[in-house]
Amino acid sequence: MVIPMSTVPKTMMLAAAISLAVAGASAQVPVPADRTAPPVVVAPKMSLSLEQRDTVRELVKEVDVASAAPETPMAIGDTVPNEVALHPMPVRVGEKVSKVKNHLFFRKGMEFAIVDPKDNKIVDVIK
Repeated sequence: MVIPMSTVPKTMMLAAAISLAVAGASAQVPVPADRTAPPVVVAPKMSLSLEQRDTVRELVKEVDVASAAPETPMAIGDTVPNEVALHPMPVRVGEKVSKVKNHLFFRKGMEFAIVDPKDNKIVDVIK
């Protein structure tokens, strides 16, 4: 039995269209094995100006802290392993760049990671 479209309430037609759209959007589309996904670019969670980054770099490098192991993750969003020593930001850094005064940091080589103390995740990397 076919129901004429004029007798179907518009809300029912809208609901049917939405459910079809949602079902289609959630369908898995296979990706050929020879295609690679584009690289994911992660923006810093903390937006520091170049001047602020320079200030943090210069003041933090004055602090004598041991470098983390070479295999320590150093990407924004990474969780810092428990074996990495985290250090409070120097007071002078907090005075000049208030955004980071409650954050922690660690050094790996000549790079510094700014870490959110709430979840021990890296929010910025200063090279």
